[in-house]
Amino acid sequence: MSNAYARFFVPETPNSPLTSSSYLRLGAYSVGEEEIVTDLISTSDNNSTKHESDHAGILAFTQKDFQVTAEGASLMRIGRGHTTEVRNGDARYKVLNGAYEISAQNDVSISAGADGTAGNISLTASHYEQTTKGDVSETTHGNSTRTTNGSAMEIYNGARVTCVQGANVITAVGLSVAAFLGGAISIGAGYNLSISCGGNCSIRFLFANALTIGNEFNKVTGNMTRIIGGYNVQVADSDIRYVKKTYLKVVDDADVKRVKLDGTWCETRVQVADAQVQIGQMSSDQHQVVDRVCEVESATGRYNTQNWRTLLYL
Repeated sequence: MSNAYARFFVPETPNSPLTSSSYLRLGAYSVGEEEIVTDLISTSDNNSTKHESDHAGILAFTQKDFQVTAEGASLMRIGRGHTTEVRNGDARYKVLNGAYEISAQNDVSISAGADGTAGNISLTASHYEQTTKGDVSETTHGNSTRTTNGSAMEIYNGARVTCVQGANVITAVGLSVAAFLGGAISIGAGYNLSISCGGNCSIRFLFANALTIGNEFNKVTGNMTRIIGGYNVQVADSDIRYVKKTYLKVVDDADVKRVKLDGTWCETRVQVADAQVQIGQMSSDQHQVVDRVCEVESATGRYNTQNWRTLLYL
């Protein structure tokens, strides 16, 4: 009885083939069914074992619509894989009042588009939660847009590497706070431009180092104030300063300067000193008019030479 079967055959016309009929067969494979079987292959054991059907069991075929209505529950248990193919048209699965659950012991694969045809995947939910207990790999061959109408938080418990081969534009309309509890290294191979329309405040603790290999230009259109609580040491090959109006320097303690050549060109010079000490090997002064008023003047030296054309004592 291994080849026994029973079938129910309703043809479209008395002479219609199986492909133009409604056909139901129970039992072994029957001759003439090669044109109505699916020839689909199912897999099992983590997609490693392929199962080709021997077409025995139950075979149902109709060239019309296939409808099943169950007012109660629909229970189905499949032992060796499950394959469904929709050749023409869309496939829809709706749960009007309840939850839809997909559970697989191994893998879950969803693909849209085949044979070079573009396809889209759309997910819509009131709450979306994703948990991955392993690695995540995401590749986008096109543009990527993400819009969040609310707050967003990202937490990384390991290293994070971001590589941008094109332009990187970040626009923040509100407050932007960046906190680095460890070291921070920024390397730019090109030009770096920073524009702040509201102001810029930088607070640093311990120490700060800046190295510029090349030229550096700073321009301040308003006032500039620097307050240094310790030493201010500057080392330069040349120092040139140009002041259009007033240059004022106030030193509460000592002002010590050591130079090889000290030259000053000025129209009017005013110097007020409680005590003045000058020590040198040679001093040369050239003046057209000298007006000196002293209460007490004392001069001590080994040699004194004076050359005058006219000497007037009053």
